[in-house]
Amino acid sequence: MELWDMKGHQLAEMIEKKEVSVSEVTRSVLDRIRSLEPLLNCYITVLEEESQTLARQIDKYIAQEGHPAPLTGLPMAVKDLICTRGVRTTCGSRILDNYLPVYDATVIQKLKDQR
Repeated sequence: MELWDMKGHQLAEMIEKKEVSVSEVTRSVLDRIRSLEPLLNCYITVLEEESQTLARQIDKYIAQEGHPAPLTGLPMAVKDLICTRGVRTTCGSRILDNYLPVYDATVIQKLKDQR
């Protein structure tokens, strides 16, 4: 089974046991997005570089600190209606085509705080 096709609890367990790195999971998911996006056109913004950088930081943290939080390292997609600071958020509207929120929505902040 490919990493991109695994359930979240399986990935979380593998990450915690250090059977797989967050970087490997991230690379697998990004490769899958890259291969299907031209056909599906389901993402407005994909943060490839940022995701890979964050994955490396999380891998380093896990190597030093040990136990990650339950959702640490799991891939996620954020609907384009949810504000994420500095990430283009269009709400599917041409009027907001270049809108960059200056704050994180509560759900995003809570996820970031879990790290």
